[in-house]
Amino acid sequence: MPIESLAASGLTSHVPELVRSHFNAEDRDSAALVEFAELLQLFFKARSLRGRFDTYFLLMRWLGQADEHVPLPLDEDPLSPLARNPRWRRSHVMRLLIVRSPELRTLFAGTLGSSLATRQ
Repeated sequence: MPIESLAASGLTSHVPELVRSHFNAEDRDSAALVEFAELLQLFFKARSLRGRFDTYFLLMRWLGQADEHVPLPLDEDPLSPLARNPRWRRSHVMRLLIVRSPELRTLFAGTLGSSLATRQ
């Protein structure tokens, strides 16, 4: 789906709620999780190539931080190797959300694909 169609669908407006819906109620207001959801939303809403790359690198910086306390999505095993490793936990959370949520997967693929396909 082209990035313009995703924006027109209004789906990008609900990214924080969509992300938070995959977590226990007591974890939904975690500062790290809120920051992650906001970064994803900025990435998906960016209209220019420069804006998408700028927000993509902010997202990658967030993912690169070691964090043993970022919540895990519902039904994720806290003893899995990637969940236990603070270096990879944030990346693990993002991967799980993209795998489990068709909406987030569509937004991520559309935004990243549009960025890579744009010529300037």
